[in-house]
Amino acid sequence: MNESAALKSAAVLTKKIPLKSIRFSEEMNPRRDIVRERVSFFQELFQSSDHNVPPLEVLLVQGGDPKSAIYLILDGLHRYEALKVIKAADPLCNVHTEPVYTLSDLEDRKVMGVILEMSCAYNVSSPLPLTRGERIAVAMRFKDLKYSHERIAKAVSVSVPTVNRWLEDKNRQKKEELREEILDELRDGAKVNELARKYKRRVSEFTIMRWRKEADICPEGEGVRKLSNDRNHTPPKGRGKLKPLKPLLPGQDPIPGLTVDDDMHESGERGSQPGMEHREESISKLVKIYDVIRNIEWFDDADDYVISNLLPLVAEKSPKLKKALSIGGYDVLYEEMQSKYEDERKNHAATTATSLEREALIKKLEKELKDRSDHCKYECDYSKEWARKELHRSLGYLLQTVSLLKKALLEGQITDGAKNVIHVPKEAGRALTQVALNAAYIAISHFEWAKLHHVYSPESIAAFYEFLTLLESFEFSKNKDILERIRKVDKAFSSI
Repeated sequence: MNESAALKSAAVLTKKIPLKSIRFSEEMNPRRDIVRERVSFFQELFQSSDHNVPPLEVLLVQGGDPKSAIYLILDGLHRYEALKVIKAADPLCNVHTEPVYTLSDLEDRKVMGVILEMSCAYNVSSPLPLTRGERIAVAMRFKDLKYSHERIAKAVSVSVPTVNRWLEDKNRQKKEELREEILDELRDGAKVNELARKYKRRVSEFTIMRWRKEADICPEGEGVRKLSNDRNHTPPKGRGKLKPLKPLLPGQDPIPGLTVDDDMHESGERGSQPGMEHREESISKLVKIYDVIRNIEWFDDADDYVISNLLPLVAEKSPKLKKALSIGGYDVLYEEMQSKYEDERKNHAATTATSLEREALIKKLEKELKDRSDHCKYECDYSKEWARKELHRSLGYLLQTVSLLKKALLEGQITDGAKNVIHVPKEAGRALTQVALNAAYIAISHFEWAKLHHVYSPESIAAFYEFLTLLESFEFSKNKDILERIRKVDKAFSSI
């Protein structure tokens, strides 16, 4: 007899149970989706005199006295919903009396797992099969209860590879959601070590560093963010996301009815409170006009558009500005612009002369560099290119060593160059951990040296973040001195 059959046949009594004593628990039953058509179907059957509906499968949970006992539904959620609709008093049930549990036992996660497993034994073979979503959800609950994949597959009646795929997809989804959540906090200015403490046991500090590097987010304390056009922008404080403004149509007044009192500044200086209030209100509204203007998508002949449409609209708000424009204000504006142009042209000429001087100096330095390079080839001990090559090669050996030690500690075996499998005894764990610690310190020293002498390269930076991934598996990665040194290297590499 298999395990499912044994669960169904163990100590079962068929008798009528008060409906008010029957309970349905989402935590201990795989059912989630209630099909209303099926509930209506059972409702009609129960209301007929000669129905042959199977009894509910329930588990007896003892209370302090017989009246306080409850009966958890193992199978028959749709029948239970139909019985509630017709307000049945004492439906017929198959009562499972074993295993013996009390109400306080239901707080034990292991007990919850056993009851959920009993319920699955019925529902996976039900005429109404569990949906794929219900099976995945119950598989995740079993995973939280530390069930093996083989036991989960047996409980939900699928293959082990299917369970592996479900759990991997769910873990990947959870990790991606966690990654996006952490990246949002990093963009808002949160620090890596603060997030590592906040999400302790869910993600390591090294992983947060790697995510930040992949998302190209500047290290904490820099206060700038990279935009798509490669310009640095200081994020506004205390403001949420700006809603996109509607485009301003030609000749459209952004704030109809607003008039600007040209004397409002003077009234404010005289200490008139109403004048100050009017001034603040006017400034606020003019800022809105400016927001509309600056959000316009610029196009050809934009200057003509500003002069012919936007400037007159703003002029309508101020009698003095309107008067200035009517008596040749455009000419005044042109003269001011011409003056600015001449100033900028002179600055450009001076800058060009300086640039030519620097260009000549660069050519001279290039010639000197070429002369020196003729006497110092690629293999020269003083060549930075040679240093980068040697650094990358040494780091490759170190990372390979740490990876091999990680595999030996986690899997208990390693494969040598001849592809022979060598078993590693548990007694060697401490010695291997010490070797891994030594290799980690040497690797960190390599990265610090590369940062200090500016001989890092894209390959060495990539090796650094690969090193962080390998380091997560070792307990010594939480050592204070290691964390502090890695943070300094990460901050330097992240800003490159």
